[in-house]
Amino acid sequence: MSELWLVKNHQILKWDFQKPDFGLEGAFSDFLEKQGLFEKKFRILLLDSPNVTHFALPTSKNSYLFILSLPFIRTLDLSKLEISLLLMEDMVRADAELFKSHVRPTAQSLLGTNYAGSKLDLKKVELVLKKYDEMILDKGFTFSQQFEVTKHMDKTLKNDQELWGTYYRMIRKIDALVKENSLYRNLPRIYPSPELQLNWLAPPKRKGP
Repeated sequence: MSELWLVKNHQILKWDFQKPDFGLEGAFSDFLEKQGLFEKKFRILLLDSPNVTHFALPTSKNSYLFILSLPFIRTLDLSKLEISLLLMEDMVRADAELFKSHVRPTAQSLLGTNYAGSKLDLKKVELVLKKYDEMILDKGFTFSQQFEVTKHMDKTLKNDQELWGTYYRMIRKIDALVKENSLYRNLPRIYPSPELQLNWLAPPKRKGP
């Protein structure tokens, strides 16, 4: 189903372009192993468009399909480590099935399936694709979902202060970008919001005597 959505939105996403091998998959795999996360199957599809910055699309069990905007990571000048942290965030959302839970009431049976040689219920497919559009292009995640993801990242990275600091600085970069660059002004609607994430990550203020 995710592949169908990618084809349907080719003009918006612009994924079919010649791109060099940036070594992102190898870097992310190495990063995951350093975090104790082994044998994770994933694909990273680069987009030549700022319309969708990053997302983990629903796919088969125990695998991940990431889409990632090349203009977005270039504008932010993200390092491979920062990109890996961004993808890790998306992996946390995928593991929590936040996207699937949005689509599941419409057609759970269509998620993560291969349609080769089978007949599709086109009306149901169209409803599911509209749910994809709604999630990726319009509504995105809720404040409470984003809070839980951010606190999960905070807890996971807290034992490595250097890595935690890299994550915090990455969020700060994104916060500055959405405030300064009109191309990305809608990003906080999908991921609410970098400014809130910074507040959630900040250590609690000490109360006076």
